[in-house]
Amino acid sequence: MKPLKLTLRAFGPYVGEQVLDFADLGNQSLFLIWGETGAGKTVLVGALKLLLGERADASSVRSGATTATVGASQASKPAMRPCTRAIQSARRAHMRK
Repeated sequence: MKPLKLTLRAFGPYVGEQVLDFADLGNQSLFLIWGETGAGKTVLVGALKLLLGERADASSVRSGATTATVGASQASKPAMRPCTRAIQSARRAHMRK
C-alpha cells in the first residue's frame, strides 16, 4: 500500500477533518514522521494500521464525537483506490444495545 492521501475525522486528538497529502512526497520511498512529544505521530501510524485491517478501538474516537473515520486514497495499478473505516464511540455502541 502506498498512501496518497490520509483523511482523519474525530480520530484521536484530531479535531474536525485533517488531511495529509503524501503525494507531495513524490516518488520518495522513505520518509520520516517526526514532532514534539504528544503531537500525534503514534495516532497517524495507528490510523494507517487501522486501514490495513487492525481491529478498531472505540477509545480512538475523539471525546464528544459519536463516530470517527479514517480514510485513504492509495496508489494501486491500474487506478487509485479509496478505503475508509468508521469507528463508533463506546457510548454510542452502548446506547444501541
